[in-house]
Amino acid sequence: MSYAQVDTIFWFAAPNVSSAIGQSPIYLRFITQDQPSNVVVSMPANGGFTPISLALPANTVDSINLTPFITSIESPSGNVVNNNGLKIVADNPINAYYELRSTTSKAVFSLKGLKGLGTDFYTPFQKSYATATVSPSTNASFEIVASQNATTVLITPRSNITGHNANTTFSVTLNEGQTYSARDIVASGVSSLAGSIVSANKPVAVTIFEGAMSIDGCSSPAGFALSQIRKPS
Repeated sequence: MSYAQVDTIFWFAAPNVSSAIGQSPIYLRFITQDQPSNVVVSMPANGGFTPISLALPANTVDSINLTPFITSIESPSGNVVNNNGLKIVADNPINAYYELRSTTSKAVFSLKGLKGLGTDFYTPFQKSYATATVSPSTNASFEIVASQNATTVLITPRSNITGHNANTTFSVTLNEGQTYSARDIVASGVSSLAGSIVSANKPVAVTIFEGAMSIDGCSSPAGFALSQIRKPS
């Protein structure tokens, strides 16, 4: 299990989970330390989203139910710039998690705070299990969210994704809170986005997602928020 970074600012791009395997409810979970904290959840690129505030006492666990906003929060499509990036700001350090808690599928994304913001990433993916065939369809993907305006992102996918071929570098430009979803078009364990490269001129956060791994007849989503590459000083 990977653990969330204790921090005061978190960025997250939520993947698209197929309703066929269970896509709701979804929550943000927060844990305070030895100080109380006021938490504000916003969507900077979406002017129609009203920020949500939550006051937490010290040493407390609490949640925000995001299910009513799921169509605005999940990345709606691949190979386009979307406005669904989440920004979480706390006035004292907290842990933050994004949780899918469907009765038929569950996944927890531990958010990394500043450890999750960076300019260079390699994407880790499994190569053993295929993605189940469901309708609506779902595939492996990585989701990128920009933390600043005028962010240029260079992407080199290691398998064919929606709109782009494997091993061919392309660029997208994102403003604060905008996202890009790179989605594998082949539902196979042999085809994998493992080793894809994301490089940006300003800090971004990356979410790794496996849509519905097929294991012994069962389908399950999985994913996590990626940590940046640490370069030697």
